[in-house]
Amino acid sequence: MMKKVKLVLAFLWESMIAFTAPFCIGLLYMDFTGHSKGYGYELGSERGLYVWFGFIELIIWILLSVPCGVYLFKQMRKIGLRAVWLTAGVMLLLFACCILLMGVDEFLACFGYKQ
Repeated sequence: MMKKVKLVLAFLWESMIAFTAPFCIGLLYMDFTGHSKGYGYELGSERGLYVWFGFIELIIWILLSVPCGVYLFKQMRKIGLRAVWLTAGVMLLLFACCILLMGVDEFLACFGYKQ
C-alpha cells in the first residue's frame, strides 16, 4: 500500500515538474544569457549576478526533479516497458500543454525569437 502511495506521489510530483519545465527552462536560459529582465533591457554590471542566480536555480531544479524522476522511471520499468513509455508520453504531453497555455510565441520569446 505504501509503495503505491509513494508511486502516485512521485508521478504527481514529476507531472508538476514536467508541466512547469518550459517556463523554468525559459527562465534559466534567460538568466544564463544575461537577459533575465527581458531582451529589451541591458543588465550591464548585473549580468554576472543573474548568471549566478541561473546557476543556483538550475541546481535547485535538478535537485527537485531528477531524484524523483529516477525513482519513478525505475518503478515503471519494474511494471513494464509500456508503463515507461506511457509515463514519458504523459510527461511530454504536460510539457506541450504548458507551452500551449503560455503561448508558443511567449515560449520562443524566452529564447530571443520574436514573431
